Amino acid sequence: MKKFLPVFLSLVLCFSLALTACAKPKEDKTFSIKIKGGEALNFSSLDFYKADDFGETEKFHQASPEELSKLPGLMKNLEERDPGEALASIPSSESLLLTFKTAQDDQTLYLYDEEPMADGFYYYTLSGPKTRVLRSKENLIPSLKKLIGQEEKISSPFQDTKGHWAEKAIAKAYDEGSLKGLNAKEFGPDLGLSRAMLVQALFQKNKGQVQSTDPLPFKDLPKNPWYEKALTWAYEGDIISGDEEGNFQPDKTVSREEFALILYRYTDYLGNIHQDKEAKSYEDQKEISPWAEKAVRVMTLEGYLKGDLDNHFRPKDPLTRGELAQVFLKKDL
Repeated sequence: MKKFLPVFLSLVLCFSLALTACAKPKEDKTFSIKIKGGEALNFSSLDFYKADDFGETEKFHQASPEELSKLPGLMKNLEERDPGEALASIPSSESLLLTFKTAQDDQTLYLYDEEPMADGFYYYTLSGPKTRVLRSKENLIPSLKKLIGQEEKISSPFQDTKGHWAEKAIAKAYDEGSLKGLNAKEFGPDLGLSRAMLVQALFQKNKGQVQSTDPLPFKDLPKNPWYEKALTWAYEGDIISGDEEGNFQPDKTVSREEFALILYRYTDYLGNIHQDKEAKSYEDQKEISPWAEKAVRVMTLEGYLKGDLDNHFRPKDPLTRGELAQVFLKKDL
């Protein structure tokens, strides 16, 4: 019996040490993201969620210790803003929801928008013990997807879109069938488009259905135009109208302010609830025609349209095919 006593005592000691280890679990390391103008965001773990167009969410990734350690550097340029600057936004398959966890509470960062607002910043909402509005000069979604190995691959057959600022948007619009190329190899991202081309693109984007068999009222249409179904759909939906003389002007190039009005009517057709409130003026605000002022303001507030880096809207400039593709990225169109 005595010869087994040392072994027995050793087993008891090991068991006691194991119980002690269980009683005092190892504390998770805490990381901290500094936020300019606000409290830091502390966390010890992070879950990634994706959302669909109906707002349903699904967890698809839990950050590894290595990924957690890289987040403070990746998200170092966040700054806090007044909650009144938040705009309503709708999740989509592009959205990310990040749930930061500590022993005390959870906070969820909603990254819905892949496009900056008119001031050039991307706005995000942080929901937790209190709701906070954060913004960043950088679009965090691609960087975060790259961090966890989920970056998207961009592909299109067009040679003139490689490296273009709207390359991703053009590839998506082409893939979904809302925009086509000029030919097999050219898209023409910096070219303007006609009223007929815009109506056709919206029709394809919406996968519209024509209900009426009544003839169109426009005087200047050729016989059996290639865009006839699209124009019938747009006219039925009060998306497009003619000029004072009853002409549609199918070949007229669409200006940015004209597009703002058509886009406003199109989102009305979709049933969107508009945010009509005061907004920061563009530097060239006086150049916007009175009939387009409300549409430009509302479409800017809702993130569909924006100005250039110098805060000029350029209302009389042609809407380019690349710009239209970029607008088509919005998930609620």
